[in-house]
Amino acid sequence: MSSITQDNLNGGTSIGPGPKTCTINYAIIKNGTIGIELDTVYNPATLTLQLDNTIIENESNTALLAKGSSIRCTNSLFANCGQYVAALTIGGDYNFRHCTFADYWNQGSGVRQTLLYI
Repeated sequence: MSSITQDNLNGGTSIGPGPKTCTINYAIIKNGTIGIELDTVYNPATLTLQLDNTIIENESNTALLAKGSSIRCTNSLFANCGQYVAALTIGGDYNFRHCTFADYWNQGSGVRQTLLYI
């Protein structure tokens, strides 16, 4: 299992538009601002991200921020974020199977925000 620790980074893993599918499998992404950010022009024929068996946690803003993307995700955990655990905006195609979205954020003000933004 790979571990991506984002200590002392302003951003996270950013995926922009492209003709190929990005695949992340068995990864741990933690301690950043945004875990994964997808910013694409939605094309129903193109899968933007295949995410499997992955943990994204302890992000000061959002674990998964997708803007008009196509995501297939299985057996993954999105947890403990300062604002949203997942923000799926500007339309898109999202399929999550056997995933957990949990927010027990207790940093700063100690008050968690909305779990999901769709």
